[in-house]
Amino acid sequence: MSFIPLKRILPQAIRQAGLDVQVSASRVVDEAQTALVRLWDADRAAYVRPVSFKEGTLKVTVTSPSAAHALRLVEAEWVNEINRALGGRKVMKVVTVREGF
Repeated sequence: MSFIPLKRILPQAIRQAGLDVQVSASRVVDEAQTALVRLWDADRAAYVRPVSFKEGTLKVTVTSPSAAHALRLVEAEWVNEINRALGGRKVMKVVTVREGF
C-alpha cells in the first residue's frame, strides 16, 4: 500500500462531507486577520476583527474610529493581499460594522 499525502485526501473528504463552504469561509476569515497583521502591526490590527464571510463579502467589526478610517484607506490593498494568499478572487467587498463607538 502506498502512502497518500493528507493534503490530497483532505479536500476530497471535505467536499464529500458537504463542508467545503464552511471550511472555505473559515479560511477566508483567518487569512483576513493574518493579512491585516502583515499590512499593519498586531497592535493596530487588534481593533479590527473579521467575523464572517459569505458570497464574496467579508464582514468585519471595528472598535475604533481611527481604525475604521485607516482600514478604508487600505481596503483595496488588504483585499488583494487576502485573495493572493487564498490563490483566487474570493473576497469581493468588505462590510464594516462599527462596534462600541
